[in-house]
Amino acid sequence: MPKTEYDNVKKTMEIYIEGSRRLDYDTMISVVHPDARLFLSEKQTYYKKTTIEILSIEVEGKIASVKLNYNNWYYDFHNLIKIGSDWKIVDKVSHKIE
Repeated sequence: MPKTEYDNVKKTMEIYIEGSRRLDYDTMISVVHPDARLFLSEKQTYYKKTTIEILSIEVEGKIASVKLNYNNWYYDFHNLIKIGSDWKIVDKVSHKIE
């Protein structure tokens, strides 16, 4: 069964999520476009249990949008573009859940 673009976007976000869980900047940045505007803290933070859930993925042609939930503490909204055969994150905004 061939992979869909949805699957490819999901795989890209899983790489980003795994880097985030491990606080591994190099893994996280590997799926980020070089011109992206992301502000990632280099300060090491301890997370005893980090639950990061993909809530939604929408793909339209060569663009995609992904909503993540971090520990029911905040939402991340990521926008991606497809360059060649790769999906790259181009921006991210977050909202703290009140």
